[in-house]
Amino acid sequence: MITDKKHVQQIAEVLYYGRISDIVISPGSRNSPLIRMFCGDGNFKCYSVVDERSAAYFALGLALYQNRPVAIVCSSGTAALNYAPALAEAYYQRVPLIAITADRPPWLIDNNENQCIRQSRIFQDFTCAEITLPIHETPRELRHAFVKLNELVSCVWAMQQPAHINVPLEEPLNGAIDACLYLRKGSCIPVIPNHSAYDRKYDQTDWNLPEDYRVMFIIGQNNWAYNSSGHITLRRLQKDGAVIVAEHLANMTDKDFITVPDIMMSAIMKAPEDFRPHLLFTTDGQVVSKALKKFLCDYPPRHHIHIGNGRNYYDSFGVLQQVIPTGVWNYLCSGCHISWVGTSGHDAPRFEWQQRWLALQTKAVTHLRKAVKKMSFCDMTVFPELEKVINGDTFIHLGNSMPVRYALMWPRLKHCTYLCNRGVSGIDGSLSTAVGFAANCVSTCIADSYSDFDDSGNNVAVIGDLSFFYDSNALWNSHVNPELCIILINNGGGNIFSIIGAQKPDVGNFMYAGHSLNAEGIAKTFGLEYFSASNKEELTENLDSIFSQFFGRPVLLEVFTDAAINTMNWTVLQRELDTIIP
Repeated sequence: MITDKKHVQQIAEVLYYGRISDIVISPGSRNSPLIRMFCGDGNFKCYSVVDERSAAYFALGLALYQNRPVAIVCSSGTAALNYAPALAEAYYQRVPLIAITADRPPWLIDNNENQCIRQSRIFQDFTCAEITLPIHETPRELRHAFVKLNELVSCVWAMQQPAHINVPLEEPLNGAIDACLYLRKGSCIPVIPNHSAYDRKYDQTDWNLPEDYRVMFIIGQNNWAYNSSGHITLRRLQKDGAVIVAEHLANMTDKDFITVPDIMMSAIMKAPEDFRPHLLFTTDGQVVSKALKKFLCDYPPRHHIHIGNGRNYYDSFGVLQQVIPTGVWNYLCSGCHISWVGTSGHDAPRFEWQQRWLALQTKAVTHLRKAVKKMSFCDMTVFPELEKVINGDTFIHLGNSMPVRYALMWPRLKHCTYLCNRGVSGIDGSLSTAVGFAANCVSTCIADSYSDFDDSGNNVAVIGDLSFFYDSNALWNSHVNPELCIILINNGGGNIFSIIGAQKPDVGNFMYAGHSLNAEGIAKTFGLEYFSASNKEELTENLDSIFSQFFGRPVLLEVFTDAAINTMNWTVLQRELDTIIP
């Protein structure tokens, strides 16, 4: 049985032929025709997540893994507003979501009715397309809506960004019919593909450079869509003397790339001109290292070329000269016409510059390991222990704030994929996104045995306490992968504000958000296997246990550290890194 609302039938029809089959639904009354449609049709895989804010982040995780759009469905009023944080994250991270919000008839808006707000265009600043459907179902209105829905789905595919469908619904809501939905099979307007292939006309410059010309590529967050051909091109450029900067979130493994720039920056700033590039290529996707970006702002390159979708001109360093409107892999595979004129051997000056970067990275990693070995138990000491137990084919989900900064200081784990909500970089949906991503490993919506899972990769979420408690509703659904492992670093508050020196005596309690909570009760509520560690011995023992057996349910390891010790050790670490001579 499906709904008798023709507009809702149209939505399902356009999504189906637009190759969108995953629907994350939050329960409600006004959206009951949408629920009946998607759950009753049989052509959609539906997930039930009660908390709309968490549901939207959950869908973001699904879309990240599948690399295709996912739809989210909710009721009217404030339920719809709860989608905003995840849609903003998806917009800036370029993840395709379609928010479908039920609404009241227009004559009830601003008329003292329940769950009525002005929903039309509420996400206009974070979507590539939006439509409010007409409430009537005349042939002309249906045809117009049909065209606009196809246009919206095509935009989502082409732009890889979220969109919004607002659906006013009049009572009665629960009418149902037993009929075939797809009466116009083959008549849907074809989805426009993503026209992002590299076109030579957009890049009029062949870079024939002097032999001493310093070229740097900074690869931004790339989730996990690895491209071997693009990597080969970067390797070729590296062998020709270019410096390739790729933090962990770029998901590129290469011993000759700069992967931990943050721990090098204090040394670089002692002789900045020795490390300054002449020609800089950047790509879409965030770079975490604030120090690296500041260095390039203070000592900008002569030329800055950005490779991206063409809609955004990221003049991050004040010298942007060209935007190549395509994806980075398209450009690397089909373009990237760079050559050096003159000396081609390794005695060319650019190779000395490149080796300066690589040698400094080796030295910085050595200093980091040396400093961490001397540390008493703290946040930072968690990461070398994780290095011992996490093997390849693991998805590592990093919470924002300190976890991602610590992880990106520590050497990258080989054959692992790093993910983090760096579009807006908020802490509010880190766990929900990880849960949604990990749900893709489940072969059925509700798994009840180990055999229900494939071996496409383990999922480990490393998250801070404020992020975890804020987003604990991420665990309030039946789609949590029983192989998910959550490493919760509980330092009793927002320790980052103490570390970066932002905490002031008069406002400290408000910025630091100190607490004495633990997550054992939450683990019990949501059926997680719970472990805790307050020292290195307990951490090592519990990690060995967790990564050597299957418990039949998700695991939460809560690591308790002392905020004052964290701050002290951070200061010691920075002092150690400051001793590096470039």
